[in-house]
Amino acid sequence: MPITLEYYGGCAIRLVKEDFAILIDPGIVDNKPLVAPDIKTHAVLVTHVHDKNFGNSVDIVKQQKALFFGNTEVTTRAQLEGVPSWRIHELENASPYELPYFTVTGFLVRHKPTEVPITQHTSFLVDFGGLKIVHLGHGVNVTPFEGKEVDILLVAINSKEAFSPEDALNTLSAINAKLIIPMDYTEKELQYFSKNVRYFIPKSDYLSLNAGEKISVERHVTGELIVEKV
Repeated sequence: MPITLEYYGGCAIRLVKEDFAILIDPGIVDNKPLVAPDIKTHAVLVTHVHDKNFGNSVDIVKQQKALFFGNTEVTTRAQLEGVPSWRIHELENASPYELPYFTVTGFLVRHKPTEVPITQHTSFLVDFGGLKIVHLGHGVNVTPFEGKEVDILLVAINSKEAFSPEDALNTLSAINAKLIIPMDYTEKELQYFSKNVRYFIPKSDYLSLNAGEKISVERHVTGELIVEKV
């Protein structure tokens, strides 16, 4: 049974398998939520407290009665904004949190842009539907994922917020990802990355999505991914 991956813009990603849905970084961009609070969601994961990523996650959690996952800063903000404590799950660095439908592991990694005080940032490894999915958010340190076998790698291509396309091309080959999908990109930087990704990271497939597009992904018996636009 495939999972469905839907891209909403920014770093907002929704993963669905059968009747269970995981939402990551439902941000607010230009004062507009990327994800409507009535979207069916069972778990919300947020990388860091910036509105572009934290967004309207509290409204979604309250309306959908979803679980909420993140680092200390993220979960503290959620609790202050009224999410019941029993819905909140603070992730310890590099410690898997297992639930019946999925497992999430958060890794504290360096955030870009740097600032004072430094914002806590967590990149996620999500085991869901038999696939390993890495969502880097705006993290620019891939050390926790180096050498790991990853099915889907979600990476922001945005010099102001995360990787420049040049840095992404030079860095992401350290992760053994079957499929790379860019997020939160500028058109100019996406063009550069798209033009060169197959030369720098030849072992990975590549697919760019526009906001609102969906794909289905499942693993073939050979281990290869079957990817189709929905």
